[in-house]
Amino acid sequence: MVLNEKKKIVENFVKNIFPNDWARQYDEVFYKTPFLTTYKLPIDSLEYLHVKDFFSTLKRRYKIEMIERIENITLWKKYNDYIELKKSQNVQINEKLLFHGTRKNNPNFIYKDGFDISFSNDAGKYGRGLYFAKDPNYSIPNYCYLEGVDFYVFLCKVYIGVSYNNKLIGSNQIKKPPILDEINEIYYDSIEDPQMVVVYENYKAYPFYLIKFRIC
Repeated sequence: MVLNEKKKIVENFVKNIFPNDWARQYDEVFYKTPFLTTYKLPIDSLEYLHVKDFFSTLKRRYKIEMIERIENITLWKKYNDYIELKKSQNVQINEKLLFHGTRKNNPNFIYKDGFDISFSNDAGKYGRGLYFAKDPNYSIPNYCYLEGVDFYVFLCKVYIGVSYNNKLIGSNQIKKPPILDEINEIYYDSIEDPQMVVVYENYKAYPFYLIKFRIC
């Protein structure tokens, strides 16, 4: 196999497996291991401005200190493999970027090891699940990790799929979404209400950006 063919195979692999955003490499690497790199986004980059725009509805005065893009190859492959599975089933892909705060847990654990529903408690409105907010005002500041005067919150890519968004009485006994198709034993992919989305499998969410900010 000639060198150009090998190069093309690698380029196609990267193009098909990893997000297009990862093609933009920045000078300032904030953290790096063989399978994980986090880049500090330049404040004048379109990517930075795109992420910052998600804060535009925040009703508090704030100052963003840093936005990290998280490139975790292992975690992304788990998320992407599930997306590709749904595509192979001719399912319309429904993804959103949503906020997730870690409260007292250091966010480094999530971007290194991923979400782990076993650490979720049963006190949530929809039981033991992974909770993501549509509006930053829901997550900030009560659900954010605080270190000194700096707050941290994730902006995550979440597979919502077919969400159950009918009126559902909240219960901490919920372990999975309601059933969608009883004959084929297919469940909804998530539970959704006006404020949040809840998923019940770790691989349905990826911590795409970590935002460090201060409340003014």
